[in-house]
Amino acid sequence: MYSTVSFSVDMVSNFPLPSRPGPSTAIDTACSSSLLALENAFHGIRQGHCDAAVVGGVNLLLKPNTSLQFMKLGMLSPEGTCKSFDSSGDGYCRSEAAVAVLLTKRSAARRVYATVVNAGNNTDGYKEQGVTFPSGEMQQRLVRSLYQEVNINPEQVEYIEAHGTGTKVGDPQEVNGIVSVFCQSKREPLLIGSTKSNMGHPEPASGLAALVK
Repeated sequence: MYSTVSFSVDMVSNFPLPSRPGPSTAIDTACSSSLLALENAFHGIRQGHCDAAVVGGVNLLLKPNTSLQFMKLGMLSPEGTCKSFDSSGDGYCRSEAAVAVLLTKRSAARRVYATVVNAGNNTDGYKEQGVTFPSGEMQQRLVRSLYQEVNINPEQVEYIEAHGTGTKVGDPQEVNGIVSVFCQSKREPLLIGSTKSNMGHPEPASGLAALVK
């Protein structure tokens, strides 16, 4: 149903071959695929399994029947737009993307565009509403634990790049979770955005698309 996402240690133009080559791994966890690949690469470097990693995500809309299945499930917007965090949100719009980033230690980087401070994942587990229903509570648990591990106060965060697909189920769960973690005391307004409102939802590549934004 989805294109796979992989991370691997590879040669980049003018970038030396790592002394500890790591694995080449294909990961398919639906919309979280590319971020899970990024997490694997992050921990692989931190634990000394490899020196650098190329993390890539791709989504190509090659089979019309996949879109038809999503439409029948009521996941797609009849208007063909992702109205992220809008009360008129009625589903998401599928899109294509091909994204790749090079992850390495800061000491070895020639240019630093961003720093990954921490990364992690968890699972929703069983839900009465079904597998497609997100759990805001589990999202909160994960985010809180990641900030605690690196001793960063969530109230210091100024901007959140969210999943924000524009669905009536997912967006409220995500926004309520964000408020519970980042807005528990008086603070400056927290900015929230989603790249899907501009380019649609590239599904397994959406995490890296958001990161590049």
